[in-house]
Parts: sequence; structure tokens; C-alpha cells
Amino acid sequence: MHSIPHLDGRPDGGPATPATPAGIGGGAAKGHREAARLRLAAARRSEDAEVVARLRNGELPALDVLWDRYARAVFLRCWRVLRERQPAWDVTHDTFLAFLAHLPCRCGLPAREWLFATCTQLASEHQPKRGEA
Repeated sequence: MHSIPHLDGRPDGGPATPATPAGIGGGAAKGHREAARLRLAAARRSEDAEVVARLRNGELPALDVLWDRYARAVFLRCWRVLRERQPAWDVTHDTFLAFLAHLPCRCGLPAREWLFATCTQLASEHQPKRGEA
């Protein structure tokens, strides 16, 4: 005979303990998600490196790949600093132009990190100084 769980606890009077299927909400599922995220990031860095190599070889249309992949995130980072749409788009545009201008540089920084670091720097330089307006 099966016992029916009681709403206020176990049939033997002990505290209620919800049954959780293995891996749901536990550390195992979180670890798998983190591992998948890291694999995706590594694959993205590898793809970005291939795009950068194409750009170094003069294939300017390859920049579209990076634009499609990162322009929105770069814009949002710029917007967080500047809080105005047009200046944020201007800095986003300037960030990608700077990326093209620095292609001969082989600093080893992945494209994504370079774009985010550069847009943050450019946006902070674009902000009016205190007392200006």
C-alpha cells in the first residue's frame, strides 16, 4: 500500500521534504550549464579569431560578422555610461572603426574583450566633464 504525502509533513510526523529529481536545481545542473557556457565562449573566441584573420587578409565584409555579434552589446555598454542614444551609437561606431585601425596590432586580446574595453574607454572620454553641460 502506498502512503499519500500529507500537506503538513510526512505520515510519520516528520517535516515535509519535497522530492527533487536528481540534478534539478542542484549543483550538478549548475555545473553542466557553466561548462556549456564556457565551451560556447571558447568556440566564440575561436570563431572571432578566424574573423580577425580574415580582416587582416583584407576581407572587410568579415567585419559584418563581428558587428552582428557584438554591436548591440557594445551599444548597451556605451549607453550605460552615456545615458543618451545618439552619443552611444557614435561611440559604438567609433569602437568598430578603432578595431579596424588596430588590426595590425597583435596584442592577443580576444575581439570581444578588446571591443568592450575600447568602447568603455571611448564612452568615458566622450562624457562631459563635471561642470560642463
